This record gives sequence, C-alpha cells and structure tokens, in this order.
Amino acid sequence: MKPMTFSFILLFCLLLAGCSVEGETATAVSTALSTAVPTRVAVVANTAVPTATQIPATDTAVASPTNTATSLPATAVPTETLTNTPTPLPPPPRGDIVFLWSPYPQPDGSDPSLTTNFYIASPEESIEDWHIEPVITNLFGSPLMRISPDFSHAAILFAEDEELAFNEIRRISAYDFRDNGIQNLTDNQCCLYNFTWQPDGQAVIYSQVHDLFVVSLNNAPTEQLTFRNSLSPDSEIFNPVISPDGLRLAMTTSNPNSLVLYNLTNGEHFVTGEVSYPSSYLTTVWSPDSQWLAFTSNFNQGLSLVNAESRDTIQLAGASSRCFPAWSASGLKLAFTCDNTIYLWDGSTQTIVELVKAEILGPPAWAPNNSLLAASFTNGDKTGLLLVDPVEGSTYELYLNSHIRPAVWAAPIWSPDTGWLLVLSEPAEHDARSGIYLVNRLTGIPYLMMDTTGLQRPYGFTWLLAD
Repeated sequence: MKPMTFSFILLFCLLLAGCSVEGETATAVSTALSTAVPTRVAVVANTAVPTATQIPATDTAVASPTNTATSLPATAVPTETLTNTPTPLPPPPRGDIVFLWSPYPQPDGSDPSLTTNFYIASPEESIEDWHIEPVITNLFGSPLMRISPDFSHAAILFAEDEELAFNEIRRISAYDFRDNGIQNLTDNQCCLYNFTWQPDGQAVIYSQVHDLFVVSLNNAPTEQLTFRNSLSPDSEIFNPVISPDGLRLAMTTSNPNSLVLYNLTNGEHFVTGEVSYPSSYLTTVWSPDSQWLAFTSNFNQGLSLVNAESRDTIQLAGASSRCFPAWSASGLKLAFTCDNTIYLWDGSTQTIVELVKAEILGPPAWAPNNSLLAASFTNGDKTGLLLVDPVEGSTYELYLNSHIRPAVWAAPIWSPDTGWLLVLSEPAEHDARSGIYLVNRLTGIPYLMMDTTGLQRPYGFTWLLAD
C-alpha cells in the first residue's frame, strides 16, 4: 500500500470516530433536556366524529352529532437548547386563591381536636413565589366554606372549640375580602347542616333540623322561611341549594329520603323522587338558567335531571355509575364524568354525546369561557390533565412529571383568564409526594405552589377574580 493512501485512510477513520463521539454527546444532552420538559401530545378521540351514546339505564333519546373532530390548536413546546441561558419563568396568574387546610399529619379516624385554617394565596412577581397566609385559624369540626356569588365574602360553617365540635354545635361566620373583617352570622347552635348564598351575595340560607332560615350581612333579624316539611313531622332538611335566579331552593329531606324543590316566592314545594340517606352526601347542581337541576342519588352514584317548570325527570346514568356533573357557564350544556367517561348533555336537543374515556378519569371542569373541559386522567403509566374541546370533540393530553399525580377525586380549578389550572397532586407509589401545583395550559409545565407531603389534603378551592 502506498504511504499516501495509508495516511488518507487513517485520517478518514479519525474523523469518523470523532463525529461519532460528538453525536453521542449531543444526543445525551438533548435527551436530558427533553425529560426535564413535560411531554405534551395532541391526540384525537377514537373516531373522527364524536360518538353519540346513551349511557346504560337511561331513557334519554340520543341523536348523532354531525360535527367533525379536529385536534386542538397546537402550541409550541419549549424548544431544547444547548446554551446555559435559563428559561425565564412566566408571570404568575392574577387573582387570589382561597382554600381550607389542616397543616397536620392525617389522624387515625375522627379527631374532634383537629383544627383547620382558612388560607389566602396571593401571587408575587414569580410563578414560583406565592404569599400563602392563614387569615382565620383554629376552625374545628370539619369546616365548610362557600364563596359569595359576587366574590366579596367567604362564609364558613365551623365549631369554635373541640367540645362544641364533639357535640355538633357550630356557627356561620362571614369573612369580608375587601376589609378583612369577620362577622358572625349565627350564634353557636346545634345541628347546622349546610347553607347556600343568595344570588346577590347579601344573605345566606341555612338548614337546621326541620327548618330553613335566612340571615343577611346587614345585621337584620334572622328570618324563618314559611316552608314546613309536610311529609313527616320529624323529617330533617339537608343540603339547601338556591337557583341562580333566586326563585327556587333545592333540598333533601329525611323520612322519607326525598329531593324537594321549594318555590321561595309562593312557598309551594314538590317532591321530585326518592334519594338515599345520608342526604348530605348527594350532589345537587343548578343550571345557569335555573331551569334544570342535576342530582345524584347517593354518594355520587347515578345522575338525573329534573326540570323546575315541568317537573319532568330524566335519568342520565343508572345507580351503579359514579358520576360528577358540571354545567357550562353559558349555554345549556352539562358535562359529566361517569365510570371514567366524560359525556356531554345538550339541553336544546336533550341528547348525550360521549366525548372521551380513560382508564381513570376525574370530574370535569369548564373553562370560564366554555371553550374547554379539563379533567385529571390516568392511562397505564401515563398521568396528567386531559383537555377536551366540547364542540369539536377533540382531546389534548398534558403529561405531567412522573412525581405529579393529579387527584382523581377533585376537578382541576381554572384561573379566571383560562391560562392556568390548579391541580392537587396525590402521593404516587414510586414517589410519595403531594402538593398544590399550577399547570400552564399552553406548555403543560407544572409549578409547585405548596408542598403538602405527609399532611392532610387542602380543600374548598376558589380562584377569585383579579381586581
């Protein structure tokens, strides 16, 4: 072999080896970066057109939709880069977040000495920087909180100490977000079960054993409603929920266990059907136009609708199905999860369309502008948030980090501007962490707001409108 030829071959081999090593190094860096960014995949439902479906054990007529499913508009995932320049954090969403939380380890069984605090989380300059402060502390007896329709007050049903909690003696107080003032709406009383805000946000209606009462924020005397349950003298009243127009009150009663609609203008009431006891575990949700009431029969089992005017009842799902309903803010549409499938009921056509199913699928949540539905999902080893376009029927999956497992018992909470979702993470088998995360809807990147590992679950979340 000629010396020049041998030198050429040797030089060629050295160059080839160098290219190989450099390629492997770039691949390793690229792979490391890609695993640090949550995978975000757009998928379309199983069929190009959403399948019109009737859930077993329902008599509702079903019509086939004609719209064609398309993927949701794609949004660019942050691109990989081999520079050391840090990616700037997005600005935090606007608006405070309020919730209840016991910052203690989970007790064994019922513990009346356990206290709960009322928290307000306010955004700072960075999405990873939140000011979280308990504004009311030492609430006993598993407090219940409801935000007024005008977002000006939070009413809380609670016991003031351990002994009162043990004897089921509670009171209702209101916290004013405008001046941070606290006002007691009731005295300490036995058997305060539940309450509902009137639509104007100036008074609450609460049930106490056999009666209903109205108490206002202007210190007017407490008013007892004229309704007296005529089904049985010892029948108790639970779970009052007022319609958005303020004209009707839905409630459940015992002995017999029934769902009752009460007309607040004339005092008339009618029984819609039998429900199971205890009534406090039922779900009752009014449609925005106050014409329909969605309700479950027991422990979120089954799902039915009753028309407030005609009194007609439609069964959407049988008693063997666990269901979670959610009305759209505008338009007569009811999204509901039953047996790990999200369905959409259209009130104008009274038809049901199956949108999407998963191995595990949580309750749905409408975006404030009604453009999307969100729910937590699990498919095999994949977990995250599922976004559904209710018009097109298309779906979009946001795969979160492996240590973030959205709670399937709680619906995500949308930010008022629809750009973010608040998600509760449950401990996973491979990484026992839990916490409150904010997930960017466009990138799918989660940011930890508060770590709750080893502690109890926060609950009662509401995302307040920004000033």
